[in-house]
Amino acid sequence: MTIIAITNYITNYTLNIQHTVLYIGDFHGLSTDEIRRMYPKEYQKRNRNKLAYRYPGVGGESYLDVIERVKPLIIELERQRSSVVVVCHLAALRCIHAYFMGTPLKEIPLVHFKKHTIYMLSPGPSGCTCTAIDPKEG
Repeated sequence: MTIIAITNYITNYTLNIQHTVLYIGDFHGLSTDEIRRMYPKEYQKRNRNKLAYRYPGVGGESYLDVIERVKPLIIELERQRSSVVVVCHLAALRCIHAYFMGTPLKEIPLVHFKKHTIYMLSPGPSGCTCTAIDPKEG
């Protein structure tokens, strides 16, 4: 749905599907509230260290794992000389945003983003700036 909405704003694009979601292993399909109620010890462990906490079970990941997975995408973004649109899940957005904005590692899982909002990162001589754009207002 998000990709379809963005194609209304741009006409020349390349679609590159990459897995950018944080995989939550055994908790796949559960909401945060369900995890809190059904697995309170795991929920507490995650809240103590959201950066390094790895979800239990096959495929369970931490933010540190997601950072490693999005590194090739970040390298590719660094090489670009024209505008790029990236559509991704929240965990990957936090990692990409943190890299370009210089956010400290420990703060990555805590960065807040509004739903249904486009974030434009613009490079400049002293780093990037970030502008939030509400597509409904455009």
